[in-house]
Amino acid sequence: MTMFTQYGPPGEEAWEGDARERYADACVEHLARYAPNVPDAIVEREVLAPPDLERIFGLVDGSIFQGEQGLDQMAFMRPSPLLSQYSTPVQGLY
Repeated sequence: MTMFTQYGPPGEEAWEGDARERYADACVEHLARYAPNVPDAIVEREVLAPPDLERIFGLVDGSIFQGEQGLDQMAFMRPSPLLSQYSTPVQGLY
């Protein structure tokens, strides 16, 4: 089983000591409210916090989206002849 939880604290200091295990315990405890047999079925686990994801996979702050996902970066705001909603003082530069 894989449990992916998003929005964990990004900084290394948030994951010092037993913080990874406490976070994983809290996640499993929450899941057990809906699937009571899960905790007893866990044989082994590995907890990768955002700093681990950054170190191992190069994901800045552990973000699976590879950076900011602001509204200005979404499809309808991206440069396109039909969809472009912005321009710069330099003609043809977006």
